[in-house]
Amino acid sequence: MSTVTVPRTQPPTRRPVEHDMLLTALPHPIIVLGEENRIVYANSAAEAFLSSGIALLKRLKLDEVLGFGCPLLALVDQVRNSGSTVNEYGVEVAGP
Repeated sequence: MSTVTVPRTQPPTRRPVEHDMLLTALPHPIIVLGEENRIVYANSAAEAFLSSGIALLKRLKLDEVLGFGCPLLALVDQVRNSGSTVNEYGVEVAGP
């Protein structure tokens, strides 16, 4: 009885994920907030939506970008206070 040796193939090498490339490719605005709701990241869809580049957005807080009383601000506070996910549909977003 003969045995056949099958050479082991190397598993494909994993490349690090470029998170920025993934977020930039999304068609929806993505904004990441830091402490005091300061904008720390915005993808290109968010830049287009807010009509501002990331260099300017990083110097601002969310309430400086959105209009007074915008319901999105209350939703952000709700997430920060509860630590849970919130879904809301039909939210109108307006600039200052």
